[in-house]
Amino acid sequence: QFVTDDVAIEEGELEFTASPLSPADLSRYVAVLVKVDGQWLLDRTRNFPPDLEAKTNHERLQELEWMVGDWLEEDEETLVATSCHWTADGNYLLQEFKIRTPGMPPMSGTIRIGWDPLAKQIKSWTFDSDGGYSEALWTHGKDHWILKTRGVTHLGKSFAGTAVLRNINGNTLSWEMRDRVEGGVVVPDRAPLVTKRQPPPPAD
Repeated sequence: QFVTDDVAIEEGELEFTASPLSPADLSRYVAVLVKVDGQWLLDRTRNFPPDLEAKTNHERLQELEWMVGDWLEEDEETLVATSCHWTADGNYLLQEFKIRTPGMPPMSGTIRIGWDPLAKQIKSWTFDSDGGYSEALWTHGKDHWILKTRGVTHLGKSFAGTAVLRNINGNTLSWEMRDRVEGGVVVPDRAPLVTKRQPPPPAD
């Protein structure tokens, strides 16, 4: 970044090892460069130590801990049921869902939610009972999560859209899809699907 024509700030990452067989350490640095007589010289630099307390995948997913449990909304025509739990290693949340709404064929599937270290965001992968699949990057809003979704239907049509997940009161959540484009055709927005947390089964 050029502050003036003769002063620039450089930011980067430095990887180093104490010996050829030791693991590499990664740290960040900021350097100030000054142009003198046509040459760029290093004026000062500052190194930042590596993050020794880097979060685990489980810790990064704690913001979604409230999703764990069984959720249901059902009447004569509509069924929205989900069940969410941690994987045995705690690195992912697994969600199973069943949806039946008027005018739409019933659907079920699974969602795996984890941390994408490349995008540095929570990411999910969905596989539905028809054979379609999708992935989504999660961004935390003020009182909701925004999921930028893209995938392929079982008919081979690419689609993209925005899903909005809301934790209404800890025991009620809503899920809606907006701005969906499927095979180049805009799909009307769907009304939010609302489900309520189910109490755990009685103990034996």
